[in-house]
Amino acid sequence: MAMLTNNIEKAHQPMNEFEIEEARECFKALDPENKGVTASELAAAMSSLGKSYSDQEIQDMISTADKHGKGKVDFQDFLALLENQRAKGSHESAFEEVFQAMDSDKDGNITVDDIVRYMQSQGVNMTSEEVKEMVHAADVSGDGRVNYEEFVKILTPSRINTKTFI
Repeated sequence: MAMLTNNIEKAHQPMNEFEIEEARECFKALDPENKGVTASELAAAMSSLGKSYSDQEIQDMISTADKHGKGKVDFQDFLALLENQRAKGSHESAFEEVFQAMDSDKDGNITVDDIVRYMQSQGVNMTSEEVKEMVHAADVSGDGRVNYEEFVKILTPSRINTKTFI
């Protein structure tokens, strides 16, 4: 699955100095007293950027980034949070690109044959049985086809079945 891995690596580049400085300015605006950014402050900032997250998503971001367990993030935590969100967006973009390439009839679903054909075009030989196992594990609807949401489950390494495309 070299193409997908390469697309993800190319899509996600580390923040450059200009972006870090912009993040620093944004962080100073959120936290002028340098006490750390709370979940409600982060939610307000994300909202002002046109990003909509649930309270739980914001809390998850804070708890993931908060290395000190204080319920707030400092600037270094904030940078890590931005990097995580950026990487997540890059991965989603690469996933969408590959899904579209596999969806031969453009009906929003891919079949075992679509996946096998795509993998062969990338020089990866997987048997229909191997692909059927992955499709079966992700196919919530049980129709033998995988929609985009189910496809992302196949690509997510945290699945119980660790056989993934990446």
